[in-house]
Amino acid sequence: MNIGLTGYLLSAIAFSALLAILLIGWRRPGPVGHVLMWAVAVSVLWSALFAWQWSRPVFNPGFLFIIEVFRDSAWLGFLWLLNWKATGPEDRARRYLAAIGLVAGVIALALVVRFVISPAIVSDEPLRDLLLLGKLGLALCLLVMIEHLLRSTSSADRWQVKYVALG
Repeated sequence: MNIGLTGYLLSAIAFSALLAILLIGWRRPGPVGHVLMWAVAVSVLWSALFAWQWSRPVFNPGFLFIIEVFRDSAWLGFLWLLNWKATGPEDRARRYLAAIGLVAGVIALALVVRFVISPAIVSDEPLRDLLLLGKLGLALCLLVMIEHLLRSTSSADRWQVKYVALG
């Protein structure tokens, strides 16, 4: 058994356990809880599909790229909503959060539409660089959301959000 398959299977099991705990234990989750459950469910799907791809002799990079974008978008949505709820209605940070959410949404939509239109492997060097730049943009949006969450949390409550920041 190879290490990739083992790692992704363990990841799928761990995310499935987390999803089960959230579904069983959370009575009235509210919007943030629902988005968290959605992000964990997408992570279960991501882990299972990557494990399935590792078990096959041929990889489909376009398929894997779309799954990565969906997973990043789900977690970005959770962090965005968490930050949105933490800021007040008159807070200047809401404008920045709206801009980051819009930019991340456009990047994710453009990446998915590109692979839906042409799912073949990208051999064109500039286009491949543009796709990787879009993926990097999503990762940077995630980091900005985590950074904003940590900065907007009081120093006494930072230990309560450490798992979100480390995860």
